[in-house]
Amino acid sequence: MQDHFMDIKNTQELLSMARTGLWVIEMDQDRAPRMYSDKAMLELLGLKEMPSPEECYELWYGRIDPAYCPMIQSGVEKMIRNERAEVQYPWEHPVLGRIYVRCGGVRDLSYQGGVCLRGYHQNITDTVMLKDKARLRDNVLSNLCQCYYSIYLFDLDHDTEEAIWQETWIEKSREFPKGSLKLYYEKFIQGHVCHEDQEKMRRAGSPEFLRMTLSRDHPVYDIDFRRQYPEGVQWVRSRFSVAEMEGSRVAKVIFANMNIHDQKMMEMKQEEEKRNALMAAYEAAQYANEAKSNFLAQMSHDIRTPMNAIVGMTSIALAQVNDPGRVKDCLKKISMSSSHLLNLIDEVLDMSKIEKGKMELSRTPFCLRRLLCEVETIICPEAEKKKQSLTVDGGQLMHDRLIGDSGRLRQVLLNLLSNAVKYTPEGGRVELTAKEVTERSPGSGTFVFIVEDNGIGMSEDFRDYVFVPFMRENDDSAAAVQGTGLGMSIAQGIVNAMNGSIQVETQKNRGSRFTVTLSMELDGEEHMAGDPGHGAVSGLLRKVSQKTVRLLVAEDNELNMEIVHTILSEAGFLVEEACNGQEALDLFESSAEGYYQAVLMDLQMPVMDGYTAARRIRNSSHPQSEEIPIIALTANAFAEDMAKALSAGMNDHVSKPIDYDRLFAALNQYIP
Repeated sequence: MQDHFMDIKNTQELLSMARTGLWVIEMDQDRAPRMYSDKAMLELLGLKEMPSPEECYELWYGRIDPAYCPMIQSGVEKMIRNERAEVQYPWEHPVLGRIYVRCGGVRDLSYQGGVCLRGYHQNITDTVMLKDKARLRDNVLSNLCQCYYSIYLFDLDHDTEEAIWQETWIEKSREFPKGSLKLYYEKFIQGHVCHEDQEKMRRAGSPEFLRMTLSRDHPVYDIDFRRQYPEGVQWVRSRFSVAEMEGSRVAKVIFANMNIHDQKMMEMKQEEEKRNALMAAYEAAQYANEAKSNFLAQMSHDIRTPMNAIVGMTSIALAQVNDPGRVKDCLKKISMSSSHLLNLIDEVLDMSKIEKGKMELSRTPFCLRRLLCEVETIICPEAEKKKQSLTVDGGQLMHDRLIGDSGRLRQVLLNLLSNAVKYTPEGGRVELTAKEVTERSPGSGTFVFIVEDNGIGMSEDFRDYVFVPFMRENDDSAAAVQGTGLGMSIAQGIVNAMNGSIQVETQKNRGSRFTVTLSMELDGEEHMAGDPGHGAVSGLLRKVSQKTVRLLVAEDNELNMEIVHTILSEAGFLVEEACNGQEALDLFESSAEGYYQAVLMDLQMPVMDGYTAARRIRNSSHPQSEEIPIIALTANAFAEDMAKALSAGMNDHVSKPIDYDRLFAALNQYIP
């Protein structure tokens, strides 16, 4: 029997097929270690020919991962002690790269001298890789089991099911028949799926539906359902995924269940919030549309009211031309109605600018105390008509000279005060308090403007809509007050543009309190008071009476030209007309030096507009080209229009309808 195992050549061939080589290591004192290898061992070492024993040892030992050297040394020491030892470690193959080997051996006690070890060297890379893959699969399955509380394998061809993973509570409480897929799934549905979801789950788990839904291209199908637990109903997600295909047909399916109750509740909450937000947006849009419709109806009324007065008083004046007193009264009422109509138009235009984000603010020096006096002067007649007590207090101001848009600040305060007067009954109280809180930084200060009244106030419901455009409270006492519903919106828009804030406190039938907070730049320089009032007009008329003042007026509208020409002529000016910018330029360039004292320029004209004409005048070779005053007369009444006119070389800007006191003040300023 021993003869069958004596052929060393056959044995080596078998070992080579098993990817195992034999080695002998000799270690003698004062000599380098030596390794002897058989043919299979040489192949495992990546060698074609046998090197010297010393080189062979160095090649083997030098390619061991240093981290594993202590373990190998421990195995060698065991062999030296005549114990059997076996180790596994990674080894850097010169051709294949990293491989995994298993080494074992014993001591040869017959060796004379030092130490001789005999053993084997086996390539176990495939085995290690398979174990690693198995370990990876186990880790994947373990991670999946953290997500899914149960995983089953459905064999659609053989109508069987197999539990791959179940939590302990399922194993203990399992009441489904093992083996039969159809019976198991039906029991699962009847026992745990809420009644409302049973039919859809029955359909989703049927072999016919799974084969119709799942494929190589679409290997996963999810469905959510409500499951009845002892503690109540919770949401579960079932996942059906392809496990095995027979050609193009699904043969086996993984059925996994995951509790998604918290996630589902969050999703449902978010969906509810989205629906509520959409509904709120819809209601707000509907509210806004209704407000705009109401605004159009109100505007129709508010525009027709002054228009009716203008048309009616014009007819009366024409019929009473022989009664100067009556005509004068009619003209006064026409002027008042025109002012009211102009205010309505300005409010609508302001709101349009604010909504489009195109409101531009000027930056000029002004006196805050003087502005407060102007505001008081404008509001005082309205308050006196209703026998109201009007108080304007600026005693807590530490700085008087500021830099900013005084016109827009005046507009905010007038809007707030005008509303306070309107919505405060006769004999009531209206107060404006201006105070400086503190310097925010060198060169600026924080200013607070408080407008308070003891009028009709607002309801809690309407307070949130007080700054919404076109909105007016649906209240009998408020409905009797004329207005567009834009004043508060405009005030808020201007304050926001100035990087400030506006708050409202109100109580029905007790009154309202509006607080505006603004940071404004301080002006350290003194400036001459530019009062465009009656003194300027008197000074101008004295100049006109003492010398000839000739004005060049460029205006393409015949009616506007007639009005301007008549009023200026009656004031003592000599007026020459140009119907467009080109004609104005030609008249100026052909005139003698000093012939014209100023140019009044419309901006939108045919042939050549006013901007171009002004630039051409400034660039002309005429001796007065740089110094002659050019004043814009235009229906473009916004700050950006004024800035554009100034950049074209004009000196000032007077908007239409023309305030002739304002025009005369400008002429007085620029005509020497």
